[in-house]
Amino acid sequence: MLSTTDLESATIDEIHKNVNVRITASQKLTSKVKPNDLLVDYSYQRETLDTKVNAIIRNFNAKAIGVVILSIRDNGDLYIIDGAHRIEAMKRMNMGNLDVNAIVYFNLSLKDEADLFVLLNNNRTKPKRSALQKAAAMAGHENAVELNGVLEKLGLTFGDKPGDRIVRAIAMANKVFNRLGKESLENSLIVLMEGFGSHSSSFSAELIEAISMILAKYPNADKKRLAKVLREMGDAQYVVAKAKNAVGNATFFVKIVTLALSIVDVYNKSLRSNRLDRSMIALADPRDY
Repeated sequence: MLSTTDLESATIDEIHKNVNVRITASQKLTSKVKPNDLLVDYSYQRETLDTKVNAIIRNFNAKAIGVVILSIRDNGDLYIIDGAHRIEAMKRMNMGNLDVNAIVYFNLSLKDEADLFVLLNNNRTKPKRSALQKAAAMAGHENAVELNGVLEKLGLTFGDKPGDRIVRAIAMANKVFNRLGKESLENSLIVLMEGFGSHSSSFSAELIEAISMILAKYPNADKKRLAKVLREMGDAQYVVAKAKNAVGNATFFVKIVTLALSIVDVYNKSLRSNRLDRSMIALADPRDY
């Protein structure tokens, strides 16, 4: 029979042969396990979601599997406490016999397992977008490096809190960068900064998308005039709020179109030539943005 000390370095196979070993519930060991050997107790576990499993499969990265948390019961069965979606994805990809790193807890009652499941999920904090963007750039992800380069060129940086020269709309910046290109994002940020200033409120998701839409629809638009129009319209937050209030509970895209149209209308004011065709924004297809 294995001693308590032996358990720290024992393999799962050795543990299965010595399931009568009794140690305190706080003790655990690290080991390698195979997905096909793992079970799920749905008396406290959530049902695995196909959408989440499929997302893991689509973006599968063996390094991201990490460590699963298990409980070994008196009969030697291994039950998943944390990692059920990752394990299910591996099974569906015919990777059920590959080794996975695990932390295995001993002598947990069903209540203990459920408590640990709740603790792990309540304490799990998703990283902030700025942290993920920073990590992606540090990891050398091409888009993240280029995106950071656009902001650095303009003296801006990504962040989560309001402040000067901070861009908080990280998801929107990525969206514009990926769909419309590096130059489109850069020009949009320049127009916004010259129009509203360098405070983070100038770079809201709504304003970045509205200006990028205008520049995409009207590549010959006068960017200096566009920035001047924004200055004339007033405070950035007021301009966005006014457009939103005009359409009430409409979709985000409708609010963006309304905001873009309000900017185009002021841009066209007093112009007899080189006016921007309003219908190009009004008839915009949301699938293009």
